[in-house]
Amino acid sequence: MGRAVHVARERGDFAAENVELSNLCVVLRSLGRADEAVAARRECLALLPADVDPRHRIVASLNLGQLLLAVDRAAEGKAAIDEVAASISVLCGQHDGPVRLEGLSMEADGRLTSLTVGSGC
Repeated sequence: MGRAVHVARERGDFAAENVELSNLCVVLRSLGRADEAVAARRECLALLPADVDPRHRIVASLNLGQLLLAVDRAAEGKAAIDEVAASISVLCGQHDGPVRLEGLSMEADGRLTSLTVGSGC
């Protein structure tokens, strides 16, 4: 685990820990350490408190899904993206705002090529 993640965790700073884990994920992926990057992304999602704004959970799940697709774990990535779509549907019933998933394009091998989020439900 990166030192910045450790320091944020020791301070009990959830937001900083999440940001540093996300940064660590990017570094691990760029180093070709896909399994560790996925673990860091999953940890970001697990750190979200139960009462967090649902849009934060959607973004974290989307980040995980995109990473899984990018590292050729298509079934897991698609499952994460499906969870995002379900979360957006629930959220659309509760709030107005920029939460609708308008378009998702994937290659035949499951890699995400584009994602469009619209305004309103």
